Order: sequence, then C-alpha cells, then structure tokens
Amino acid sequence: MQNNQVHIQCELLGDSIFPNEVAVQIETVDSNPVSVLVDNSLLEAHDSEHFLRAVMIESKDSVSVCLLPTETESGSRWVRVQNSSVLEKRQELQVA
Repeated sequence: MQNNQVHIQCELLGDSIFPNEVAVQIETVDSNPVSVLVDNSLLEAHDSEHFLRAVMIESKDSVSVCLLPTETESGSRWVRVQNSSVLEKRQELQVA
C-alpha cells in the first residue's frame, strides 16, 4: 500500500475567523466540491494555483484516495480525487 505526502490542487475560498486559517475547496472524483478549513502552513501556492498538503493512501487507474489534514464540512478526512489534481513531489510545484 502506497502512503506518502502529496499536494492536492484546491481553490482558495477565503479567510476564516482565525488569523492563520483559510477555507479551501477540493473537487472530488465525482465532481462534488468539498470545503475544508486549513492552516496556512498546509498550503502551497504556485502562480494562481493552490495546493493542499495531504497523504496519499492509494492510487489506482485515474483516482487517488487521500487523507486530508482536517475534516471537511461533512465530517470526513477522506477524499477521492483525480490523479491529475495530485502532485506527488514538492518539486512538481515549481514546474506546474
């Protein structure tokens, strides 16, 4: 079983009531957006794109199962995303 740190592409929604926290949205493999509040330190930005740090648990075909650092608005930390929205190495952020 694969288990490594990755970055998932996300959309920055805005600030939270806490100074170091922001709201982001991730599009799932089913095209359902999920929102999560995360600490700024868990985000990477490249040009106008944002990426959230997560842990990839499994990747098959075109889908990755990832564990998010915090729960989504639905109360789950698990998300299934397209492999195309996952960067496995931090260096990929510099060439994305």
